[in-house]
Amino acid sequence: MARTDVDMLSIQKIMGHADYSTTANIYTHLDIKKLKELIAKL
Repeated sequence: MARTDVDMLSIQKIMGHADYSTTANIYTHLDIKKLKELIAKL
């Protein structure tokens, strides 16, 4: 979901994680290509 630009709060809710850090640190690992795409949006 993170790779298709679903926002992190929505991913957290869908996964049922009470703690945001669980979602962010364990389940979402963006690759370099995706990070570059996101930076380009700035």
